[in-house]
Amino acid sequence: MKIEEERSRSYEAITTVFTEPIYRLLEKIKGEPYFVWPSKMMEDPARRNQEWRCTYHREKGHKTQNCRDLKRHLEDLVTVGHLQQWIDVEKTRAKQGQPLAPPPEDQAPRLVINVIHGMTDPQRENALRGEIQRATHLQQVMSVRPLLKKSRTEGNSS
Repeated sequence: MKIEEERSRSYEAITTVFTEPIYRLLEKIKGEPYFVWPSKMMEDPARRNQEWRCTYHREKGHKTQNCRDLKRHLEDLVTVGHLQQWIDVEKTRAKQGQPLAPPPEDQAPRLVINVIHGMTDPQRENALRGEIQRATHLQQVMSVRPLLKKSRTEGNSS
């Protein structure tokens, strides 16, 4: 039960969204003084997937992009103030459930939605409704169906 709780906590703790995949981020920060390489994986190497290699662990067993230890390490680095230039702030806020930052007031809106609301004058609305009903009725009464084409018969052919 303790292992399941630890796993669920590790997944919940990862809330930062980066502007690029974590395996690319790893290549950029691996030489930084704040970066720490992990210890060897504890699992039996024979039981790991030999087709996938984790660049962070420098061992086979899983893909770098799925590495929980790397995600946790990156999250810790963000918490202490590193990696700010690679954080997608808007997506991170949305993932954490925080309200998005309001756009600057001098910035033009990205999209304008024009909306037509109902009429405010009930008498005018009733008059229009009546006109629409009369027009619909006249259209139905006055409609002329197109004539059917006469098919050629053997005697009429020229």
